[in-house]
Amino acid sequence: MPPKTDFHASRTNLPFLDLNGPLTLKGNGVVEMELRPGLDQAEVAGVGKPTIVTRGVLTGYSLPLYAANQEIFFGMCIPHRWDGVSDIELAIHCYLAAAEDDHAFRLQVSWERTRTTTNQVVLITSQDLEVETNTGALAAQFTSYHVDFDGENAIPYDMGGHELQVDDELSMRLRRVNKEGAKDECAGDIVIFHIGLIFHRNKLGTPL
Repeated sequence: MPPKTDFHASRTNLPFLDLNGPLTLKGNGVVEMELRPGLDQAEVAGVGKPTIVTRGVLTGYSLPLYAANQEIFFGMCIPHRWDGVSDIELAIHCYLAAAEDDHAFRLQVSWERTRTTTNQVVLITSQDLEVETNTGALAAQFTSYHVDFDGENAIPYDMGGHELQVDDELSMRLRRVNKEGAKDECAGDIVIFHIGLIFHRNKLGTPL
């Protein structure tokens, strides 16, 4: 193992635990952590959509353009390690079910938060975020893509009436919707095999 000074030399912001016990913050101590939300597999099994596909040992959900039940529901409780003052990003990994030549696909994430304390109203609304991806020329079948919902497409922590806080249940739905750019629509399905939520973290948890 390299000396601690070498390991941390290139890092600007970092919390690290010394071998002797003290926790030290370098810079502002903010780091990213990616967590996988729980997927509502019962919904998929109940309606038989979207189709579950396997390539090798990798399992995914095959999304055509949205039609009834062609969607994935997922969610998680916002962790206490989140810094509480940053937007929440999504990382979606997917691949082409068929070869595409300079085509495009558009993914839509709808989200809402629910307070988990007593006597709160469960909201019926949802907020939509969309990201469009170009396949590039002569993209082969099974070509993979990393779709980032970040920047203006991240989940805002301070949206009026929908502010996020620790312990909120963050519920989401993923659909493939019609593309809006100049490229032609992908003819084949888009197979989703990973959804991750990225939080900025600057603490180990909430003090007791």
